[in-house]
Formats: sequence, C-alpha cells, structure tokens
Amino acid sequence: MTREDLQSLLALPGKRVVGDLEFVHDPDKAPLRPLRSLAVQNTGEWTVKLDGWYHPDHNSLSLTFSCAQADGKPICRVDVRGIEHDDGGRTHKHELRRDTCPRKNLPTRIERQDFESMAFPEIWRNLCRMSNVEHQGVFRDPSTQ
Repeated sequence: MTREDLQSLLALPGKRVVGDLEFVHDPDKAPLRPLRSLAVQNTGEWTVKLDGWYHPDHNSLSLTFSCAQADGKPICRVDVRGIEHDDGGRTHKHELRRDTCPRKNLPTRIERQDFESMAFPEIWRNLCRMSNVEHQGVFRDPSTQ
C-alpha cells in the first residue's frame, strides 16, 4: 500500500465499523486487554480491520488499522499514554509515509498531545471523524470497566 492508496482510502465515503468496540479479558495476554477485532467496511478495493489493546496498569490504549493489501500489516496506529519510545512521546500516531512503512511497523511517529487529555471514547470519535468512518455501535471504555 502506498501513501496515495492510504489517502484514497481515507477520503473514501461510506466507511463503517459495525459492532461494539470491546476490550476483552484474555488470560493469555493479561494484563493487556485486546480489542475484539472488527472489519472496516468500505466500497473500495481494500480489506481493512481494526485491532487494539488496553493496558490497565498504564491506562494506555492502542488502536491499529491493518490492511490485507499491505500483507495484513498496519497502515495507521494511534498510541495513547503508552510507554515512551523514540520520537513522539507517550501519545502519538504512527502513519504510513512510504510503501515500506507497513513492513517496518510504521516507524514514523507524530506527536498527538491533543489526545493526551481526552477520554478514550472521545479519541475514538475523533479518529472516526478524521478518517471518514461511521461507527455503528458502542465504544465500551476499557478504563471504566
């Protein structure tokens, strides 16, 4: 997937995530609580899914959009209040800049301090707005469960 492909996907109208975003208890991954994977329905040629996790010890969240046309690798990820690594601080967005980025786990990090003080449902609504995605379901805030 190229940067141009990603821009086309972002601009594509009618994208939907159908179902509740739930972070489930999995004893094999504890203390992480993985997000039940959901498809991002779209009218384009791309097969996109949403995954993520919540870490209760740090009250941190990660949401990842992956694409089959990029060999199932990530095309966009947002990390909120996670462990600081390299540039970008604890809250940042990883984005696809070059077609090699998915293979390299999206090395480009862009600080998103605006997300730092937001509640997780507000961050999700913001991401949906930025990527033209309609969410038909409930975001179950893992920090309150």
